[in-house]
Amino acid sequence: PGQTTCGPPSLQPGPRCSTDPGHADSHEVCYVIQGHVLIHTEGRYHVELWAGDAVLIPEAVPHTLINVGSEPALVSWSAAPTP
Repeated sequence: PGQTTCGPPSLQPGPRCSTDPGHADSHEVCYVIQGHVLIHTEGRYHVELWAGDAVLIPEAVPHTLINVGSEPALVSWSAAPTP
């Protein structure tokens, strides 16, 4: 069975995280606690998020997080198996 995962990574201004290949059986939610980030999904869209914003990333969609702000960004990720 699938497993629920979550985590609050911090990202300094400028760097981008390595591309997450997505999760074959899970949607993923990204919630920005602090900062200004851009989420890029390969070939699909770019989403600009500020503190208080969230986005749902569909199953198996590769995505990259980039801190485009001037302060460290704090982001909470949650993923759970699709029922």
